[in-house]
Amino acid sequence: KISAYDNETISRGFWLTGPSDRDFDNVSAGMKVKFYDYAGIDISALGDGSFVAVQGVLIQDNEGEFYVRPTIDEDIREHTENRILFLTTIARKDLLTPTEEEPETTKKEESRDLVLPENVETITWLQSSDNDFFSSSIAGTSNGKEVFASLYKEKGTRTKNHPPAIYELIQGNMSSKIPFPGEAEFPYLKDNTLLFAGRILPDDQDSDWDIFSYDTSTKEIKTLTSESYDQIEPVISPKKDFLLYSERREGKWFVVKQDLSSGERTTVAENARSPTLSPTGNDLAFQQWNGKDWDIVTLNMKTGKKTGILSSSFNEFSPFWSPHGTKLAFIADYRGEVEVFIMDLFDYTITAATMDIFLTTNPFWLDESTLGFTMKTNLGWNIVKTSTSLKEKPSSESSVEEYQFIVSPRFAFPYLSDNRILEILTEESYSQKRARLLSKAGSAYELSQIGENTYIIPDRIPEGLYSLEVFAENNGRLYHQLEEHSVRIGHTDDSFTVIQITDLHLDLPGKPENMLLFERLLSEIREESPDLMLITGDLSSSALAYTTDWEFIKKKVLEYCDFPVFAVPGNHDTQRSGKTSGIELWEEVFGPCYYSFQWGSWHFMGLNTADSDYGFVSGVVSEEQMKWIAEELTRIGSGKILLFAHHNFYDDRWIFFEETALRREMLELFSTSSVALALFGHRHSDAIDYSLNTLAVTTKRAVETDGTLAYRRIVVKEGQIVELVEVEPKSSVIF
Repeated sequence: KISAYDNETISRGFWLTGPSDRDFDNVSAGMKVKFYDYAGIDISALGDGSFVAVQGVLIQDNEGEFYVRPTIDEDIREHTENRILFLTTIARKDLLTPTEEEPETTKKEESRDLVLPENVETITWLQSSDNDFFSSSIAGTSNGKEVFASLYKEKGTRTKNHPPAIYELIQGNMSSKIPFPGEAEFPYLKDNTLLFAGRILPDDQDSDWDIFSYDTSTKEIKTLTSESYDQIEPVISPKKDFLLYSERREGKWFVVKQDLSSGERTTVAENARSPTLSPTGNDLAFQQWNGKDWDIVTLNMKTGKKTGILSSSFNEFSPFWSPHGTKLAFIADYRGEVEVFIMDLFDYTITAATMDIFLTTNPFWLDESTLGFTMKTNLGWNIVKTSTSLKEKPSSESSVEEYQFIVSPRFAFPYLSDNRILEILTEESYSQKRARLLSKAGSAYELSQIGENTYIIPDRIPEGLYSLEVFAENNGRLYHQLEEHSVRIGHTDDSFTVIQITDLHLDLPGKPENMLLFERLLSEIREESPDLMLITGDLSSSALAYTTDWEFIKKKVLEYCDFPVFAVPGNHDTQRSGKTSGIELWEEVFGPCYYSFQWGSWHFMGLNTADSDYGFVSGVVSEEQMKWIAEELTRIGSGKILLFAHHNFYDDRWIFFEETALRREMLELFSTSSVALALFGHRHSDAIDYSLNTLAVTTKRAVETDGTLAYRRIVVKEGQIVELVEVEPKSSVIF
C-alpha cells in the first residue's frame, strides 16, 4: 500500500507498507521505492492508498538506508487483489458515514512548554511524540473572526492515524469537527463560506479530491466540483461568483476557474497551482513551474497580462494575498529551509516571517497585519501567528553619511547574476538595510532582501549592467554607498566574446593627448559588443598620476562600456608615494586586486602579480595570495580556467618574477589544473605560446606613444576558443 507518494521532485517515489495482505499499515516492514525524474517512469496514475507490486535494484544510500530503484515502467504493477481486500475488510468500516464526534481539546502539559521565537505567538498547542505526531500538512484559515484548521496525526514515519479533518479552533483548541465523511484538507474561509478539498473514499485509488463548501452558520455541506481529477487548494472570488482551484490531470497541475452559476470551467494556467486572489478579484497570483523550480506569477483577470514577480534559482510557492492587498505571503527555501516570507507589494521588499530560521509553511492571513502559518516547534508542528508591518526604510536625508563599506561587488569586480540572486558583502560591522539597482537611464529598482547579505532581483528588472546603491547601519548611524556598474543581470553560457586591454600608461598630467586616444580605444571596443572586458594592469606609469588617471579611466568606462569590466593591477599600479599605497588606493577605487568568477562553465581567475608596495618591475605574489590560489584551484577542480594577470609566469625567456623559485611554485600550482587560456601584459608586445597545455598570450600596449591602439579579442563558442586576434596582429592565431 503506497504512502508518502511524491511525483513532483527530482527524486520521486513512495513508501510501501505492510508485510502481509491484512496488515497494510504496518510500518515496521515498510520499504522505500525511489527513482529520479529523468528515468522516465510514469507513476502519475498512482497515489497514496494505491496498491502495487514493485521490483527493482536494491540500493543502500550514504546513510545506510536501503531502498528499491525500479528501472522501467513495468517494474511497478498495480495489485488489484490487495486493494479490493483492503476496501472490503478495513476501509469500509468508518469512512462512509458522517460521525458526530465528541469535541476534541488539546491541553497544555505542564511538563512541556511551547518555545516560540520572540515575534511569534501560538494559535494551537498541539503536542507530538516520536511515534504519534501532528503532520506538517496541518493548515489554518481565517476570515478575521473565526479560525479553522485541517489537522491530522501520523503514526511512525508514514502511516495516518486517522484521516485529516477540518476543525474550528477556539482559543487554540479543536472545538468542533465539520461533519464530512472522509479526508478534508486545504481549508479556505471567506466570510461564512469554508471551502475545502475532500474525498469520501481516501484509500480507493479511483476516488478523487473534489471541492466542497461548508456554511459555518447553517452547517450545510455542498459539493462544488465532481470531475474525475484531483482538485485541491480552492479560493472563491470576492463576489462569490467563481472558484479557482488547482487541478491535477495527466501528471500536470493546472489552475482552473469555475463559474458557480453555469459550472463552466476554464484553464487559467498550465504547470501551475496554489491560486490566490487580490481583494478586488482583478488579479490572480499562483505558483508556476519553469522547468527547474517554482516561481510566483501574477495574472490580471481582465487584461490577461502575466507578470513574474518572484523568479530565482530557489523555489517560491504557495502565495497568499493579504486582505487589503498590500502584501503577499509565500513559501521559499532561500535560507536552506522551507520558510514563510512576506513580500511588500509597494516596493517588493521581502522579509522572513521569523527572524531566525525555522521550518514554516502554509501561510494564511488573520487580518492585514497578522499572518498565520504552520511552524515546526519544540512540541512538533503547530499553527502560529506573527504581527507584520511595513519594513522601515532608511531616509535619504542629510543624516545619511557617505562611506565605502562594500567589499563586493565592486566597479572592477562586478557581480554576475544569471539566477536573479545577488550577494552583497560589506565590512563586518555594517548591517545592510536597503539595496537597489540603478540603470544608466535613471531607473531605480528596489531589491528584496531575503538574508543578511542576500537579495532577490525581481523579474521585472530587465537584463543589463547596473549600479548598486546600498544603505547600511553601524553603531546607530546610517551610511550610503553607490558602486557604479557593479551588477550584471543576464544569462552566461559557453559562447561569449572577451576583450583584453593592457598597459595603458595614460600619465595624463604629462600626456593629456592620451585622453582622446583612450576614448577612441573604448569607442572601437564598444563596436565589438563584447560580453566582458579584462584590463591586465599598468593603468598609469607612476603613483603621481594614480588619482588623475584612474578617475578618468573610471569615468570613460562608465560612459562607453555597457558590459562588465574586470581589472587587476600591474607593477606600475602598486607603487607607494609617501603615504599613498598603490594597492590600498586600487582597492578603494576599483575593488579587490585578485578574485575569481564564473562565466558559463568557464572559471576566470584574476591575479595580482604586483603584490607589493615597492613597485618591483618583475612579478611578486604574496603568501596570502598563493594560499588563495591553491584553495581556488582545489574548489574549481577539473573545470576550464581562463587566467588573467600582468606578468607572464609561463614565459621563461624573460625574467618576469623577482624570485625564480616563486615562478616555479606558480607553474607547479597551475600545472595540474585545466588552464585553457592565460592573458598577460607587461611586455608591450604581441606573443602567443603554448606552455603546459596552456595557451599563454601577451598583448600589446593599449595606447602606444605614437598613437597606435591595440586590444585582444577572444571569441569562445560552445566552450571552445575559435578566435584570438589583436588589432595589429603579428603572431595572432585564428582557430
